[in-house]
Amino acid sequence: MKRLNERQRGRHIHRAAAEFRKRKKRAHVRRGRLGWIYGSRGQVRVLLPNPSRQIPSQFCFRKNAAEVISFLDVLRARLLGASPSALRAVRRRTNPYKRGRGAPRWINPFVDFEPLREITPAAALILAAEYDRARRLAAKDPTRYPDLFVVSLEKWDPNVVQILRDNGFFHLLGIEAEPSLDPNASRIIHQFVDGKKHIEQENVSKILEKLIGIAQERGFATPDAMYDLAGPIGEAMENTVHAAYSSAETYKYRHVGSWWMSASIDFETRQMQAAVYDQGATIPGTLGSWGHYPTFKEKLFAAIGVEVGARDPNYDGRIIAEAIEHSRSMTGLEHRGKGLGMMRRFIEESGSGRLTILSRMGFYEFRPNEEPDVRQLPQSVGGTLVEWVIRF
Repeated sequence: MKRLNERQRGRHIHRAAAEFRKRKKRAHVRRGRLGWIYGSRGQVRVLLPNPSRQIPSQFCFRKNAAEVISFLDVLRARLLGASPSALRAVRRRTNPYKRGRGAPRWINPFVDFEPLREITPAAALILAAEYDRARRLAAKDPTRYPDLFVVSLEKWDPNVVQILRDNGFFHLLGIEAEPSLDPNASRIIHQFVDGKKHIEQENVSKILEKLIGIAQERGFATPDAMYDLAGPIGEAMENTVHAAYSSAETYKYRHVGSWWMSASIDFETRQMQAAVYDQGATIPGTLGSWGHYPTFKEKLFAAIGVEVGARDPNYDGRIIAEAIEHSRSMTGLEHRGKGLGMMRRFIEESGSGRLTILSRMGFYEFRPNEEPDVRQLPQSVGGTLVEWVIRF
């Protein structure tokens, strides 16, 4: 038998290693379970690998903020940070018009929504906003952003599916038609609305009046605060337009300069809820533009004993709390500073419910006749969420 020289042995080893990798890859594909993906192109059968990340079972900022915010950060990176080669691969594998006959295509590791068992309307609004941003950016530059789809929708929790259907999540993905209000449901969620300009307060009132009208038809008493909620909502939208998306700010992810708003009514808990979300520069991040910032800065230093800059997120919870207190006692504040006191005052005058604000790494919640709940979040929420809940 002829002895192989060093070069020939290296060539054989290289071929054997390449064949091993091919067999390993084929075995990995065979081990993938069959499943469905749902998107604007319809329902496509694919081979599913193990998920790269699972959504928290409790998607609620008030009860599970750390896990939810961490998940959203991963989700943004996947929606907005995919490489061009990865985008081409996903489209090639999931495009039903270019798929040949034979075994289903496989997809890359995905975000798994199956474990989700609880999601609040406010959290659903942020989830929809993140996908809506990715959808808008993909429409402008399809080569840079991925096609949007969800995996194994048929296995999701029915209650979760209903909430996301009602708030328009599946409609924005092109999976379902525009949702309509069910007047007989125990909880009614109005489809989210969005915009880049300050929406007329009359339009906000119309959304609330739809929900209030259903409550009246079902025999519930509706206090004036349910109608007056349009005022704080409009103020939050105006704050976003004037302060959230400044050209002088830097953003971790590309934004679309928009706000998102939703409202809901729950007949079991007898609560009306509304929320506004933006992906802008946040309340703590825009402190320097406030007209009374020098005075506020002195009061903040007296309260916490530390001089805090606008880019320092380590005291965001306290900053939000102090900004609200400051705006309640001052006049002439501009934009976000002007509206914070009004948002709290509305809840005080209603006598029940709560105001919850998440902005950058700060959490603030106020209930009448109670001390505010002020917390520091482990990482940024990716913008500002303002939520009101009132009882009826």
